[in-house]
Amino acid sequence: MNNVVGICPQHNILIESFTVMENIKYFCGIKMMTDNQIEEFSNDLLEKLTIKDKKDSFVSTLSGG
Repeated sequence: MNNVVGICPQHNILIESFTVMENIKYFCGIKMMTDNQIEEFSNDLLEKLTIKDKKDSFVSTLSGG
């Protein structure tokens, strides 16, 4: 049996010293996604959020709004 635990903190969980893409890859790694799954997921997410141009920006430089 494969147990999965999820959490939903009430504060910002992004790592500000990481880029947007590094954050995505980090959390996908926690979910044990394959490299191909991470690539597909990250491209889809960045497109849906319309922030593809920010993928290499540090989270600390992004707007909080």
